Amino acid sequence: MMTTIGEVQYNEVKRAAKEGDFVLFREAPCSYLTAGKPYEVTEIDSADDPQIIDDEGDEYNTCGDDFVVLEKITDSVEVAEMGNLIVHGGVQYRKADRLVRGGDVFMIPKESSSNYTAGKVYAITRIDEEGDPRTIDDDGDGWWLRSDMYFILEPVTPSLVTLETELAATKAKVAEMEAQLAEVAKAAEATKRVDAEAQRLKVGGYAKVTKSGTHSFKPDDLVKIYEIVKYGPNRIRCEYLDGKRVSRDHFYDYELVRATDEEVAEAKRKLVFDQFAKGDKVRLVSGGGEIPLLGFVNGDICEVVNPKFKHGRGMRVQITSGGGTGYATPEQLVKLTEAEVAEIERKKSEEETRKQEEAKWSAIGRKVGEFKKGDVVRVTHGYSEIKEGDIGIITEADGSDIPGVTVRGVQRYVRADLIVPVESIVSLRGGDAA
Repeated sequence: MMTTIGEVQYNEVKRAAKEGDFVLFREAPCSYLTAGKPYEVTEIDSADDPQIIDDEGDEYNTCGDDFVVLEKITDSVEVAEMGNLIVHGGVQYRKADRLVRGGDVFMIPKESSSNYTAGKVYAITRIDEEGDPRTIDDDGDGWWLRSDMYFILEPVTPSLVTLETELAATKAKVAEMEAQLAEVAKAAEATKRVDAEAQRLKVGGYAKVTKSGTHSFKPDDLVKIYEIVKYGPNRIRCEYLDGKRVSRDHFYDYELVRATDEEVAEAKRKLVFDQFAKGDKVRLVSGGGEIPLLGFVNGDICEVVNPKFKHGRGMRVQITSGGGTGYATPEQLVKLTEAEVAEIERKKSEEETRKQEEAKWSAIGRKVGEFKKGDVVRVTHGYSEIKEGDIGIITEADGSDIPGVTVRGVQRYVRADLIVPVESIVSLRGGDAA
């Protein structure tokens, strides 16, 4: 099938493209190609794909693209011969080696000269008195050619068979394009249904509040739909993304729009950081010993310094433990409950007390709770006549933590704290004797 594009004639061929052919895209596959524009094939690559130059001057591989192959048969007003036939201006002509006569429109010089070109089509402006055709030459001047210097172009009337063949081809092409159009329309309708379904509010989905109303939420709040009741106009019930619910949680359809995936992801990311506050106690569960948590060990109990620290690796929770500072993601931390914090503080206090007790006993060369006869003690747990807080003397020490303590002449086995070791009393007495 022949086609004209920009005064240039092409034949649409049903074969693989070769170098020097042109390809034409019915629909441009990208922004730097133009639909309906012929592109010359510069080479055929090893995969038999045509290579062209795109609108930006770059090489382009047509692999996977849909296009038609064109074979150029004219170049502007220059024409290429197809046997004895010439195509010019979308009309097919036959070269006739005869004299010009009235009604002839075009001619072709047989040879070139300084002011006209062989093979180029020239319009006949008139026939002069000598019977020679006059034309406008390449310099824009009027000129004439003798009878032996030109061919006359005679229009070729296509046969009925040719017309019927072209008509059948055109109908087939129209049917093909109609089928393609139907497929495009079908795909567009399917996409429309998918988009409509995606925008529909449903239980478990996320929405953004568009306006204030009888509900307790603010515009632009992101909410999660946890129920859609079957009655009433404001039938959509929502909760905050963290699962918190409020009493006035009913929405009308027009007060909500579906939240985008990006909005939900950002809100959830912010939510995981919002769970932490400065001073919170947390446990490091992963990442210890690695940048940016060098010096930390998994299991460390840490304190939050800044819950939203802008680190070079992204948003982080700044933590400290034992004087060191690190930066963790929310997933690497577990926030401790009040009970867990109280238990940690209790154990910490007990450990400090134990260390102080060990230091006190070590200073006098004894193990913890190693009482000796003559030690002065304070009763911590009374019994019978001896009361808590009484001051007494160890009168029996058998190595247990419940020694015999004598107060006001009465001995009982009670728990006590050391006040003055017997060695100090002996030293004091020795000093007095001296």
